[in-house]
Amino acid sequence: MFWLTVNGPQAFHTSTLSPRFEMTRPNLFHYATKELSQDAVLAWLIAWADPKNAQFSAGLHALGASILHEFFRLNKKVMPVINSLTIKRQHKNIDLVVRINDEWTICIEDKVGSTEHNDQLVRYPNAISSEGVPVEKCLLVYVQTHEQSSYKAVEEAGYFRFTRADFLRLFKESSPDVLTDSIARDFRNWLLQLEDDFNSWKLPFPDWEKARTWQGFYSELQRKTIGGDWGPVSNPRGGFQGFWWGIANSEGVPYLQLEEGKLCFKLTKSNDQSPDLAHQLQQKLIKIGGHNELDVCKTTIRGATMTVAQFNGDYRMLCDGRLDLDATVERLRLAEKVLSQAWAALS
Repeated sequence: MFWLTVNGPQAFHTSTLSPRFEMTRPNLFHYATKELSQDAVLAWLIAWADPKNAQFSAGLHALGASILHEFFRLNKKVMPVINSLTIKRQHKNIDLVVRINDEWTICIEDKVGSTEHNDQLVRYPNAISSEGVPVEKCLLVYVQTHEQSSYKAVEEAGYFRFTRADFLRLFKESSPDVLTDSIARDFRNWLLQLEDDFNSWKLPFPDWEKARTWQGFYSELQRKTIGGDWGPVSNPRGGFQGFWWGIANSEGVPYLQLEEGKLCFKLTKSNDQSPDLAHQLQQKLIKIGGHNELDVCKTTIRGATMTVAQFNGDYRMLCDGRLDLDATVERLRLAEKVLSQAWAALS
């Protein structure tokens, strides 16, 4: 059993970054948040591309056709005139399988923040191929409406990304009458709310309580050439959103990790290392950090993935009450330099 509080903060959601819209009415997608729900709305939007549905809404028909056209464009194919359109959900465990004119097949993997797993992206086109669909007539699309740290496995499997930004662009380009439909309007508004959530790190600087705030910030760090990866990290205290870069998780090699507001110097224990190496590295980090005006302090060293030291305080830099991203990146670059020099001094 679960309860929905209709007069609480989740019932009425207001966009925080701009006055472009206000959610003054309950939104279906505050509650229909799972992948199966998004599968359903995506199938519903694509179904509108069938020409026979144009009589009910020319705007939704055009939007559905635009989504399919984008899928073909991403796969560097030309979309045919649609004579027939069928959509299957969970066919051979694939989220959506769209067939056009009994000639083209679109294989869609749909995500709402989770990522690919268990070689599913490789298995799905093989399953479609076993039905006699030629490889050149099969389009592979990976839909992600939230944020994802890396798309390397997606691209290596031959899939093309379709993101929240793509949805919002097509909604923006669509006819205004599309938003007279409550489902389309709710989905568009939900995507806008997600966009605001992932960009909320740009707001006047409060405590960042939402996981999406941290994910949006980490994604921006990746775009600022820090590189690295991010994701949830579990621990007995409830876990946190982490961001790590350097040679993370390689035995015996130090790396840097952000644990939300903490900047940590990490070392994964190696069996062939001296047990006091971590303490030696800690002392070097404190000393070299001092020479570079980076205040590094001691931590308790324990476990297989050890926090050897951490920055004393919050590493985030502010300007006029907001995050100064460039200054923050500069501080993280300084931490890279200190770690590199400390490690080199032990070699």
